[in-house]
Amino acid sequence: MKGAYILLVNLFEPLVMKVSRNEWFFKPGLYAYVGSAMNSLERRISRHLAKNKKKHWHIDYLLEKATVQLVLMIRSDEKIEEEISRIFAKYFECIENFGASDLRVKSNLFYIDSTRKFFEVVSSIHSQGFEKSRSSE
Repeated sequence: MKGAYILLVNLFEPLVMKVSRNEWFFKPGLYAYVGSAMNSLERRISRHLAKNKKKHWHIDYLLEKATVQLVLMIRSDEKIEEEISRIFAKYFECIENFGASDLRVKSNLFYIDSTRKFFEVVSSIHSQGFEKSRSSE
């Protein structure tokens, strides 16, 4: 299956993380990471959940300290990661320059200050935003 995914991760302690020329400060709490896998969502998610792996993406470094709470997979033949990140940016604080170097968005990681709002946004993405991409199959 191909498409996009959202990882909801919990960071229990403050964290300063430096990867190449980027440095971020993370406050404790929930974060949503948006990604895509146009070959195999299952394989990409399994990789993110694995403890021992070569670090390749920014999220790999964060997952050393954070715990995955929820994985949402969105089936799509189109690359919709950027569109999902744009939607999240309307509602949540983005962690700039995190995981979106190949996209035209500021970030693929968002601080989730309300789980209720998170599930409302995810529900609206599912019901409104991507039904059209499925109907074109």
